[in-house]
This record gives sequence, C-alpha cells and structure tokens, in this order.
Amino acid sequence: MEINDKAASERDQNHASMDSDEREQARTKFKVIVSPDAMSGKFFSNIHVIAHIPQNHPMPKGNQNLYVQNTAGNYIHDDFRHELALYVDGLLFTGCAHSGLENILAACPWPVHTVVGGFHLLDNHETTEELAKLAKRLTEAYPETLFYTSHCTGDKVFALDVRLS
Repeated sequence: MEINDKAASERDQNHASMDSDEREQARTKFKVIVSPDAMSGKFFSNIHVIAHIPQNHPMPKGNQNLYVQNTAGNYIHDDFRHELALYVDGLLFTGCAHSGLENILAACPWPVHTVVGGFHLLDNHETTEELAKLAKRLTEAYPETLFYTSHCTGDKVFALDVRLS
C-alpha cells in the first residue's frame, strides 16, 4: 500500500472553504490509501471487496429506471458493473444490491453466514410470484445463510411472509 499525496491534495482543492490551517490539520489526520488489491479483493486479512460482479442471474427490475451519464453527456442505463459488496468474516454487506442478490452471492468466493443490506426489490417491479421464486432459490442455495434487509427494499417483500432466515 502507498499513501497517495496527489489524491489528498486534489481532495484539499475540493474543500476551498477551509482555511489553510484547517486543511493542513485535516491533511495530517487523514490520508488516502491506494492499494492495488482494493478493487480486486483483499483490503486487510479479513476484509474483502467484491467488485466486477458477473450478471449471470436476473437483475432487479427496479434498475430499469436508473441511468448514468456517459462521457458525451448522454444518459444511458446503468449496468451497475461498478457496484461493490463488502465481505468480513462471514458477513456479506450488499449495499443496495443493484446487481442482484444471486449475482452478489455467486461472486463471493468465501462462506457467507449472513447477508446484510438493501435487496433492491422495489414495490411494483417484481411480481409476488417472482419474489417467492427468488426466496425459494435463495433458501435452497444458501440454507444456512441469514438474510437481513432494510433500505432499498420495498414493503411488498416484507409483506410476503417469506422467511429467508
């Protein structure tokens, strides 16, 4: 790992409202660490970032309304290939799971006992039947895994009375 002073100095430019003493104090407290392993997996001995998640399983239908702006300034559908998940000692943190729970779990090469985060299963996108089939696939493929969601998950998922844990 290396300390990237260039990135830190660029960050300083973004905080022009700070006076020079405040910037120097912040600069000595915080450093940007660049690791060649950061995007490919390993941060520390027990913390892993899962990046470049393959899309072999269905993606959440709520993604159809999400766009990014390309370099030409045009809005295009976001493919979420930039999405990350975090793995720490059996816990898999999904963020919003725009890539889909099945894709994120399939991309994780370590044993998962608990999944925490958004599931991106928004109301009025997946049908009740589709949600029930997903729940069945997850419980069959990951029978010992507990699933906990909160944000980025619609009320319909909670109302289904489908127990994933």
